Amino acid sequence: MTPWLTLYHWDLPQAVQDTRGWPHRDTAHRFTEYALAVHDALGDRVPIWTTLNEPQCSAFVGHIAGQHAPGHTSVTEGLLAAHHLLLAHGQAIRELRARDGGLTLGITLNLAPVDPVDPGDDRDRDAARRLDGQFNRWFLDPLFRGAYPADILRDLASAVPDAANALTAAIHAGDLRTVATPVDALGVNYYQGAHVSAAPAATPPPSGDAPTARGGRSCWPLPGDLYGHDRRFGLVHVDHTTQRRTLKDSAHAYRQIIRTRSVPRTPRETRMTRHPTVSAAGVGGPRPHRRPSRRPPVPVWGAGEGPAAQEASRRSPSSEGDPGSAVPGPGAAGEHVRRRPAGERGRASRTDGETPARLPRSSLA
Repeated sequence: MTPWLTLYHWDLPQAVQDTRGWPHRDTAHRFTEYALAVHDALGDRVPIWTTLNEPQCSAFVGHIAGQHAPGHTSVTEGLLAAHHLLLAHGQAIRELRARDGGLTLGITLNLAPVDPVDPGDDRDRDAARRLDGQFNRWFLDPLFRGAYPADILRDLASAVPDAANALTAAIHAGDLRTVATPVDALGVNYYQGAHVSAAPAATPPPSGDAPTARGGRSCWPLPGDLYGHDRRFGLVHVDHTTQRRTLKDSAHAYRQIIRTRSVPRTPRETRMTRHPTVSAAGVGGPRPHRRPSRRPPVPVWGAGEGPAAQEASRRSPSSEGDPGSAVPGPGAAGEHVRRRPAGERGRASRTDGETPARLPRSSLA
């Protein structure tokens, strides 16, 4: 196994948050110093480094939607936080590469395909454009094109001019060149896709998510309960009452992968569904089976609306019991994002007849 280090996964020290956090430019400089300090300690052992995990969540979900730390609801703060997170990424990549040219360096984004419910409806297409711009292109474009998406900047200037002006003032000469410092790897966290409409749809949109085939795999850490009691990622189930650890089916599968140094193909990864699909060669041909979704991306502001328009939310009837699955209600012009049908949820389980075991050292080796 090769260690792959992520420098930041939404865990800003409280002392830094108390000095204004990511909306303040100094936090980007502090992050760069931190990255170099971690390299001092681990640079001889870790060859692959990710600067940030899902800056969209740190910036927009934390500072605009108020659902993650620090729980604020300010479009201005969210835009400034996003810019300074990207600036911190670019500075860290530049400094780490200058120190050690042998490192593999990158960033991880949560990305989602966004499609209009009715491709023939101009309003639905515009809703999809705006959500794609806020969720995907707001981070991809500065990283790989050296500029924020022009259409979303225009939306901002119309919808929240004060926030747009604050962002313009925060972008210093050379910032976007730093943000676009080349990377060796782009991590993609794919959870779901979304069909969006300018108005509530009469019927649910068709299901479908990203193809399951991948070039590489990684697993959540042990035990992976970063999200508290509600979400159970990771290879080991933790009973929060007794603190008993139980290896999940995924842990046994991962142990087998380590032993055999190979990943078995599964029916889910090889199954194909017949759909027409658009490719460079035209329309037609099979498309890989798509996984069921978790939850749709959340729009953070609406064209022609202030931040209050995005603060209203609702829960899908299918999301009861999942505190992380709130989806937005009416936003700009009554806009809705529709949840795609949820698939089978992960579970902490063991093979039938297997005795639960406490996790010994090196139990996965």
